[in-house]
Amino acid sequence: MNHPEEILDIPEKPEIDFSALIRWWETRRILYNIILIACEILLIELIPNGVLRWGFSKVILFSVAFTLCANACYTLGFGSTILRLYYSRKTDIQSNLRLLSFILGLIFSIFITFILFGKFLDVEEI
Repeated sequence: MNHPEEILDIPEKPEIDFSALIRWWETRRILYNIILIACEILLIELIPNGVLRWGFSKVILFSVAFTLCANACYTLGFGSTILRLYYSRKTDIQSNLRLLSFILGLIFSIFITFILFGKFLDVEEI
């Protein structure tokens, strides 16, 4: 039979190593940026009318602004991981969820890059 004090005891949450968590996400940020910039370069190559219409400097400026916004959104990855770790008591599956979050976020970012950056470059007339 359970003792009353055992039933009322709240199990302690495991310690969260925030620096290791942030380090995990930050080491993958380089790969994230390389893939996004490669998508932007690919779009510039596929849709050259945008460069002719807007000029190379405006396209580069838009690319830099877009990449900075994408990196701001990237921080949602480890932000959501921190919240998930804080509010759940399960730590054994967190690395799988972290990798899944990274992959799904990367796929979503590539999709958004092709839509927004492609829309910016896609012009009918020069």
